[in-house]
Amino acid sequence: MASGFHMSLFGKGFGADPNHPVSSRPTTLREVPMAETPFLLRMMRHGEAGASLDLEWQDHLRSLTQEGTAQVRRVAILVSHWKPGVDRILCSPWQRGVETGRILAEVLGVPLISHPWLTGTQDTPKRFFARLMNESSRGYPLFVGHEPSLSSIQPQLMEALPKVWPKGAVFEFSREDQRWTLRDRILPDLLSVP
Repeated sequence: MASGFHMSLFGKGFGADPNHPVSSRPTTLREVPMAETPFLLRMMRHGEAGASLDLEWQDHLRSLTQEGTAQVRRVAILVSHWKPGVDRILCSPWQRGVETGRILAEVLGVPLISHPWLTGTQDTPKRFFARLMNESSRGYPLFVGHEPSLSSIQPQLMEALPKVWPKGAVFEFSREDQRWTLRDRILPDLLSVP
């Protein structure tokens, strides 16, 4: 793992969350009973996409650029070291969200599921956050979404996040005793290969 480029914020005290369901199914990296791990929320903004099309209503058709594809692949390799491992990718159905999700799913060897609510256009920030929490209560998904919906949930997590998430950025949060902690983050600008 490129530790010089990967900002890792793992700390002590990430114990079991009594509200997290117990499962006997193994995670993708090692067998860890879910009651022994913290409640995790993992979110990623899609990779770098091409310029906006002429018509705003076609924004959902924008694809990842060549650099965006490489960026997501580099991030996915680092995410593959997370424990417990990601058990599924949930992505927006927009083209750049699906392409980001496919790369992650391929590298991590997990299923890809598309959800319209991950476009962030249907819900209030509170409802969007509730959907993230509901899905996270059933395992260890990685969500792929868009701005401004990702940064809109910042007040529910912590104030120290960027106002706008960089494309390809991944954040992992842990909840213990109703308090959120930034457990890890991967910022793609720090992963650029010279």
